[in-house]
Amino acid sequence: MDRLSIHGDTLEKRNMMMAAIVAFVVIVSIVGTYNYTQRDSDKATVTLIIDFNGFGENVTYENVKMPESSTVLDLLNNKTDLQTEDTSFGKMVVSINDVAQDADSNLWWTYTINDEYAAAGAEVQLLNDGDIIKWTLSQF
Repeated sequence: MDRLSIHGDTLEKRNMMMAAIVAFVVIVSIVGTYNYTQRDSDKATVTLIIDFNGFGENVTYENVKMPESSTVLDLLNNKTDLQTEDTSFGKMVVSINDVAQDADSNLWWTYTINDEYAAAGAEVQLLNDGDIIKWTLSQF
């Protein structure tokens, strides 16, 4: 064998080894990123505020960790004494911590997410990390 052939074989082996190392690093990076993302998305850390509008003492629950796919209603049920009623539109919150809505006084429980009225019912509205959910006994 001549010297050029030996040098070429060594260079080829070194390139193959470098390719294997790069592939290993890429795979480890992808798996590590996936595991980190999965761990973070398994939970949403949210804030829940209950505004009783003078009919009770307001309550705030900060840094509440909820499992993935939790809804606004799950959060409320987890942190309060909750009563709901099934309607044709889904579940309606009728009482939180023994403070009930009152149709005769036109008082209803409503909620916002990050200071905006939600477009979906509480039983289907999913929580996102950092959300601030505020339930208010509102008069219309």
